[in-house]
Amino acid sequence: MTTQYAHIGKKSWWSGNVKTLCGLILPPGNAKSVWFPAFVQTCPGCLAVQKNGGK
Repeated sequence: MTTQYAHIGKKSWWSGNVKTLCGLILPPGNAKSVWFPAFVQTCPGCLAVQKNGGK
């Protein structure tokens, strides 16, 4: 079974894309929220950028 990661990011009002802190760009409709976030790990790349104060 593959590991699911929850990414930290911002959604664009104009295009609907979600840009994550680790650099991924998710098109509209592709970003999904999880039902039980306690069972999903946060993306290590997003956590590293957040820890170092990146936006």
